[in-house]
Amino acid sequence: MDDNFKLADLELERNVLGHILGYGALPMYQSVGLNDDAFYRDDHKIIYRATVELHKQSVTADIVTMRHAAPEVNVAYMSGLPDGVPRPRKDNASYMCKRLLQLADARACYYSAIALHKALQEKPNDVTHAVAEHLSVLDGARKRYTGNTDRYDADMQWDAFKRSLTRDQQRVYLGIEPIDSALGGIRRGEVCGVMARPGIGKTLFLGHMINLAVENKVNTVMYSLEMPVDQIVSRLARSVYNMGRYQLEDSTVADQIDATQYHKHFGSLSIVDTPALSMSDIEQRLRSEDDPQLVMIDHLGLIGGHRSQSTYDRVSSIAREVKEMAKRTNTAVVLAIQVSREAGGDGSRELTLGAARDSGIVEEVMDYLVAMRRPERSTALSAVQRIRYRDMLLFSILKNRHGEVGKETAVNVDPTALTLEPDPDFRFDDALETIGRVRRSR
Repeated sequence: MDDNFKLADLELERNVLGHILGYGALPMYQSVGLNDDAFYRDDHKIIYRATVELHKQSVTADIVTMRHAAPEVNVAYMSGLPDGVPRPRKDNASYMCKRLLQLADARACYYSAIALHKALQEKPNDVTHAVAEHLSVLDGARKRYTGNTDRYDADMQWDAFKRSLTRDQQRVYLGIEPIDSALGGIRRGEVCGVMARPGIGKTLFLGHMINLAVENKVNTVMYSLEMPVDQIVSRLARSVYNMGRYQLEDSTVADQIDATQYHKHFGSLSIVDTPALSMSDIEQRLRSEDDPQLVMIDHLGLIGGHRSQSTYDRVSSIAREVKEMAKRTNTAVVLAIQVSREAGGDGSRELTLGAARDSGIVEEVMDYLVAMRRPERSTALSAVQRIRYRDMLLFSILKNRHGEVGKETAVNVDPTALTLEPDPDFRFDDALETIGRVRRSR
């Protein structure tokens, strides 16, 4: 294939790589969906993959590092890529990336058609596989194309609505019946924020959601930016083996635990514990997963990037990127949000949307926002009241694009297995009035 063949634009590929090598623009291009499949020339694929690997290692991709990362590519050719390339801008990067991906889709359809034609010639009575492969390529290209368009005519509008209904069975749930009934599940492309003070149980709740997701065979990816993977596994395994922390650790050291139970239960879960990942890093890693449906990020304040901005602007930018990533990757995202002491007090106070506003425009970009509090943390309670509220979490819906808000639900925590169970018999009384607003409509 030469430069004149319209299914490839080698000059455009060289410009993109020039931006990446000359201006460190890899995160910018990753944020708009660039991947190695977008490149036609093999050398360009190699160069791009090498820059991605260097970026994962926090190493700058320049001519010196690239000589070792991509030794099979001519050094003189690589060094000339940034020459004469203007400084990249995000709107230009988005256009260039979209163009390369369109060409990649066109090539895939072209090659698939050739394969189908060849199969019809060689084995006319056995073309089922070739036809299926061809249709799969066309469907993938159609989904990417319709996913990138911002204009829908009447037919396309109705088709989009019908496709959303077929995806309803793929909704993910929080595993707390009253909350799930109000929210109706989290759809692909939507973001649910889970907000609480530090130490209240956000990670505990994410683990509860993970258990429900893997039981339903939902492909789940958790980005734990704070807690290392061994601590996450320690929490998850307690629900599988119904053991406390120390019993689980002692039994594991004594080789008395059947690990196949854990492997079988969490077979659809992946965990990434690299700290300070930016949203472009997260999306790039997510695209390497096998059809992810649920993405969990713990937590918003630890996501990297935008360090030159103020805290408010940085968190606002990251919150927008989380929503954009959910739509681009067609995944449901659950984002843990840590509120300040000013907003959440000691963790027993009932939270409002104002608590989210302290962290940028978080509440504006969320499709759902659920708040958590733990009454037993309050020093205003008597000893008897503290016993009553022990191992209890209160959940409330602060934002719901599809229904009602304001309900607060009591949930009991099993201190051994760390599982959650709604308490339908719990009655809110005047004691809670002393530690936070309680809606009398209950």
